[in-house]
Amino acid sequence: MRLIMFLILFFSFHAFAAEEGAHGIIHLPWGMIISQIANFTILILILFFTQRKKISQYFADKRAEFVNQVEAASNSKKEAQSQLQEVKARVDKLETSFDQQVEEAKKNAEESYRTQLAEAKNEAMRMKNLTQTSLEFEAQREIEKLRLEVYEKSAEIAEKDIESKMTPEQQKAWNSHFVQNVKGAH
Repeated sequence: MRLIMFLILFFSFHAFAAEEGAHGIIHLPWGMIISQIANFTILILILFFTQRKKISQYFADKRAEFVNQVEAASNSKKEAQSQLQEVKARVDKLETSFDQQVEEAKKNAEESYRTQLAEAKNEAMRMKNLTQTSLEFEAQREIEKLRLEVYEKSAEIAEKDIESKMTPEQQKAWNSHFVQNVKGAH
């Protein structure tokens, strides 16, 4: 430290002495330039030796901080890429699932259409058969009514015809013959 103080004083004295030189001649004040360079060098050396550890620590800390930030950015980038891949995979899966669901919905709609169409045809056929059966039954019933009516009318007409042509004696003979036939049948 004494050496440094001696050098500072020596060069500043040297600079002061050089200032007293000749006035008319243009020359470079080499002494002053050298003393300023020496003073600057001494200042840098003093700062270097006294602050070297702090400066080294500062740059080491800055470097470590930079490395940590780069690693964090790299990790964030990897994580973002991973999440992007996951999102892409889910989107692809959803698109595939959507396409499958659309196809399945189309198949179900076609199957439902076919089923409903078959059921409608079956129902129409059943209703046609039921209607046909009902018509046949009603026709048969009406035919029976007409037959009965024809029999009744025929019987009525025959009775009137027989009554008009038969004498009371013939009727008595007929009745006794009818009663005997009925008794004989039992």
